[in-house]
Amino acid sequence: MTDLFINEINTYTKIALENRDLARVQHWAAKGSNSVNDYVALILQSRQYAIVAIVFSAFTLEAYINNYAARKGLKNHLDSLSFINKWIEIPKLATGKEFPKGQQCYSLLENLKRSRNELAHSKSKPLELKNQADVKKIGDDVYSLISSAEKAVETIFAVVKCLTEIDPEEKQYLSGTATELLKKS
Repeated sequence: MTDLFINEINTYTKIALENRDLARVQHWAAKGSNSVNDYVALILQSRQYAIVAIVFSAFTLEAYINNYAARKGLKNHLDSLSFINKWIEIPKLATGKEFPKGQQCYSLLENLKRSRNELAHSKSKPLELKNQADVKKIGDDVYSLISSAEKAVETIFAVVKCLTEIDPEEKQYLSGTATELLKKS
């Protein structure tokens, strides 16, 4: 029997997916709103959902690589490694194979780290709604954040797919959401 490890990977993945979808829905609802106040309220709610999708995508991949390391008996190697370096070093220690830095999954991983860090270290700025251009800028900024949320969720599945190519035994540990979405990618 395979050892079971308690983890939150599927929960975090579902939260990321649900919030990405909610961000899209709220953004479309905002486009159809009849007042500036409704538009701004829906856009800001869409922004919140996009932020949750990005953060939980990062949580998913951090939890995943930590779980992978634990299953491979490499827990001692986790503490001193950064998010990206875990994805480089842990698979290499476990399989002797390099994580594919030249592939899209690696650049997506770097972009997710950057997006998450921008959110974690963001500075407050005033919300100005003096004219239609200000309202449009808010919408454009949120649309950009939604695009980042979509990429963040895509990153989960691209990175896990790269790991299963390095370590085919890893497929047996995928369950639920991850397995279904990997089949589609």
